[in-house]
Amino acid sequence: MYLCLVRIKTTIFLILLSVFTAHFFSQNGFNLCRLESAKVANKADYEKICQNLSRNNFLEAEKHIQQTLATDTSNKVLKFLLGVCNSYNFEKIKNSISNIVASKTPSLDLYNYHLGYAYQVNDSINTAQTYYKKELKIQEIKPAKDKQLIELVKLRIEQCENLATIKNASSKSILVNALVTIDNVPSNSEVEVRGLAKFTNFKLRLNTKGLNGNFICHLPIGDKYEFTFKTDKLPPQIIELNTEKIDTVTQTNLFINFISPEFDKKIATLIENTNKVVNNKNFKLDQFAAKYGAVNKPDLYYKVQVGAFKFFENFSYSDALEFPKIIRQTDNDYITRFTMGNYTTYNEAVQLLNRVHEHKVKDAFVIAIYKGQKKYLHQLVAEKIITN
Repeated sequence: MYLCLVRIKTTIFLILLSVFTAHFFSQNGFNLCRLESAKVANKADYEKICQNLSRNNFLEAEKHIQQTLATDTSNKVLKFLLGVCNSYNFEKIKNSISNIVASKTPSLDLYNYHLGYAYQVNDSINTAQTYYKKELKIQEIKPAKDKQLIELVKLRIEQCENLATIKNASSKSILVNALVTIDNVPSNSEVEVRGLAKFTNFKLRLNTKGLNGNFICHLPIGDKYEFTFKTDKLPPQIIELNTEKIDTVTQTNLFINFISPEFDKKIATLIENTNKVVNNKNFKLDQFAAKYGAVNKPDLYYKVQVGAFKFFENFSYSDALEFPKIIRQTDNDYITRFTMGNYTTYNEAVQLLNRVHEHKVKDAFVIAIYKGQKKYLHQLVAEKIITN
């Protein structure tokens, strides 16, 4: 769990974000599960939820919560914990507030803290501050005070106060979701974000430990940002994100792949084998476009693949802000792919492909998804998925 300390002195913005010890959530989150465990139909599933929460594995806990809710729909604590997990899941943060509120469990310990955090990651700073203050009052009147928790809540309140000041300097922000992997496995990383132009004293430091290599942060629009990612054994990686000219973009994904020399050799072999499948000598792309480019078929979608196994080195995330966000997914053939867009016709996907090629991602190409299964274009014809 993050601690975020913001100090603003005139034009200086300093955000210090570090991981709060796993002890905090292992004590509060796991014990919170224990309070209701006797009322849960499937205690084995509930134990899995608690174990994952104790390790800050929110995405895995979220899966088990949804499975348990399918047969235990009235469990309020499960709904509350689902909302908590949503607030650490980039794709689900918009659900975090509604799920916590829908649980109707304000008497639960840390309810106000987690609801405050849900509002914070949804960029509702003033409302977040209100709930943090409620939590602080509750904790301060307890006979046995948790000093570590009280300090955390105070820092959250201070963060919100100063984030409000930052928002006054730039009324719009972009939500950045980053995933750090080592040899394609989500991993820990030290991260530093710096403002390079407008907010030159803006610094954000954090660690992805305990969060499956993932971190989420809001950045004020109107500056260039430099992200530095560090791990123990591999050279650091630096990514630049320019938000100076954007206006309508509200979120983006970053993928940071640390690759060991041994894994890089494996990838080279995998790519060579994959290319044998992709490059069908008898398949004519221009003929496919002429015959099927405008064909629309139920359950058939087209995406632009911009990477497989690992993400492109020297990829311009600043240029990508004008594109659909990049999605990382492991398909039914166990290959991890990075794709953009989701179109019902090939011609629509090609329009995006041409733009991607203009930005030096020359190896990008169009793939298809039919009934949830990845297909290469020649397979659509060979398997008679599309016809004249």
